[in-house]
Amino acid sequence: VLATEPIGIDDDFFALGGDSLAALEMIVAVGERLGRTLGEDLAFTNPTPRGLAEAIELLVADVDGLTGDAAVDPSDRSGVADLSAYRSEPDTPPTRSDGELAILHEQADRVDQVMYNTARLYLVDGPVDGERFARAVRDVAACHQPLSWSFANPRRPLALDQAVDCSIGGDPIGAGQLDDLVSSVQRPPFDLENGPLLRVVVRPVDDGRTAVVLAFHHASGDGGSFDVLWRQVDRRLSDGRLPELGVDYAGLTRWQRDRDTGSHRAYWLDQAGTEAPASLAMASSGSDPDGYISRTSPITPDHLRSTVRATPAAVGLAAAAAVVDAYADGRDIEIGLVTSTRDHPAADDLVGYLVNTVPVRLDLSVEPSLGRLTTTANGSFGAALAHRSYPRARMQADRRQAGRPILAGEVMVAYEEVVDLGLDGTTVRQEVAWNGASVAPLTFFVVVCGPCTPARM
Repeated sequence: VLATEPIGIDDDFFALGGDSLAALEMIVAVGERLGRTLGEDLAFTNPTPRGLAEAIELLVADVDGLTGDAAVDPSDRSGVADLSAYRSEPDTPPTRSDGELAILHEQADRVDQVMYNTARLYLVDGPVDGERFARAVRDVAACHQPLSWSFANPRRPLALDQAVDCSIGGDPIGAGQLDDLVSSVQRPPFDLENGPLLRVVVRPVDDGRTAVVLAFHHASGDGGSFDVLWRQVDRRLSDGRLPELGVDYAGLTRWQRDRDTGSHRAYWLDQAGTEAPASLAMASSGSDPDGYISRTSPITPDHLRSTVRATPAAVGLAAAAAVVDAYADGRDIEIGLVTSTRDHPAADDLVGYLVNTVPVRLDLSVEPSLGRLTTTANGSFGAALAHRSYPRARMQADRRQAGRPILAGEVMVAYEEVVDLGLDGTTVRQEVAWNGASVAPLTFFVVVCGPCTPARM
């Protein structure tokens, strides 16, 4: 998973460069080798090979007395669920996921708001054949339900030129005009019933690079969907292949919904407690943000992993809690952490809304240092990940039914890791675009652009 060696038995996974997604990939791979499903929190609470082995040994012994000698063949994938039965029938309108329904419900009351419009700017080191690129984007988009089916009721398939709007060429623009270009693509409202669901702009830059902007509504995809879409377009351009999906988006979310949710419900009710968390002493002047502040960390993710031994996401969560502490009326803080729900290998190839905002409770009453708070946040984050696919809307309904404190949603941390990309063998640098709006009253956006590059909040 980390593609590094040698690794010692007491080396820390995160100190070696691992992040939360890599930890999940690692624990799934270990589970496959053992032929069983392992709790994902094990990767965060036991970051060394020795600690993880001991935890698994105790866990397995408690379940059925299995020893290491009974492990299955590494090629056996019995620990991974077969989703073939969940594939949607061709030409059948896809069912809506819980995440899509929640977003569409919120958007219906604020039709002109762009809080769910999301975009990426890609700077390609050289020219791009815009027409060829646009054809590849349309071909790939047709493979993904959230980019090719209307969100009307009933849903219907959209023609390619309806689903994807492409603007190609034009006079070269300067680097100082890139923000305006992104805003012009991202900020107009999306017509989710009639399309387009994806906007694409390809524009030359006067320094020889090419700017590519992709934008869609959150109902059509999450941050990880941009990387999936770009890689599949690059493959289409390089060898003509289209993605071979193990399951479609609607099928994956039906599988997630059908799994036993009793343990997830119990976990989130336990996290809710009986007392409401602290609230913030903040006032808002309206629907628009009161302000936007951007700061760059003086240290890199690699430094964090080697010194604090925690993921950048956990450090961002701890830093946000430390800030919130100054404005809250208590020391019991609840922060919504936007987390990927790509909890099956088949999800890695899908475009769609595959995130959930999970509530993480942190107790600041013991006056912890930032280091200790980060350790606590890392453990809480790891425990929550095992239950991250349980929809937030269901958590809220469960809390109301049980008479527990409802989710306030005052503070949110959204974490994005920007990865290196290419296009036809050319280097591509991507940037996360901000749409000028925010879902929560106080939102922290944490952007990590590489292991040796300072993170931005």
